[in-house]
Amino acid sequence: MTAPNHGGYRCLCPACGEPMFIRKSEKQTPIFQTMYARCSNMVCGASYVGALEWQYTLSPSGLPAPKVELPLSPTKQRLQAMQDMAPSANTDQLTFLEQLDQEANA
Repeated sequence: MTAPNHGGYRCLCPACGEPMFIRKSEKQTPIFQTMYARCSNMVCGASYVGALEWQYTLSPSGLPAPKVELPLSPTKQRLQAMQDMAPSANTDQLTFLEQLDQEANA
């Protein structure tokens, strides 16, 4: 029988693979929490201490002065760099593919 998830993070027991119950968590910093969990499988009964840490921003906060500012994720950084390097729609400069298309039609 699987324990309800209630929409939260689902941890599985490393020993038996059954769902874990987070029994307690302690906020260490705004981005780091220590968690105490036990296995829902009564035969297993294992208990663990783990951590939850926020590492990157995927979408920045809409607050004018957020309490924490994490770096953008590497994927978001690459996408932003590609957008910054893309030619502006306001220029008359042709893209490489547009140039090839014009040469093929000439």
